[in-house]
Amino acid sequence: MAQNAMIMEDFYQYNRAYYIKFKSLESESDTYFTNYLFPNFGRILEESGKDAIVIEEDENGQDTMIVFLEDIKLSEFVSFCKEEDIIDQHEDITYRLLTHDNLEEVILKMLRSDEFGKQFQQFFEKNVTMDSILDKISKNGEDSLTEYENNFLKDEVARNRTYNLHK
Repeated sequence: MAQNAMIMEDFYQYNRAYYIKFKSLESESDTYFTNYLFPNFGRILEESGKDAIVIEEDENGQDTMIVFLEDIKLSEFVSFCKEEDIIDQHEDITYRLLTHDNLEEVILKMLRSDEFGKQFQQFFEKNVTMDSILDKISKNGEDSLTEYENNFLKDEVARNRTYNLHK
């Protein structure tokens, strides 16, 4: 499975989902956030804007974020956060998000949120593959598929049948 995950990570080099858990910043001033952090986040994210991020507090009250970015922007964003010493942990969750494999409760909460549904749907539609759907079925069963994944699977099967008939 680790080898498969590595292959998937390479495949999604331009459409990644990254999970970031921030350190507690309660002692920092509002000025630091308003005049420094937020403008720099905006500068780094540029045209991706607010649609590229999903923010939620975890069960311990820590701010967490999922960022949907290409590698270059993601590296710049994570580097900035590390330089500012505001990241507690970070991880590429692209493959886990596509297959719903071993997701933390805070991520599941974000997935179920009406507020962030659009971002997740766009991410799934850009990145879902036959392999990610089959992996999800093998881990969670066919009933775990969304309507979009079921339709994608049917379309792929039909396309492969048509292709094989014309060979």
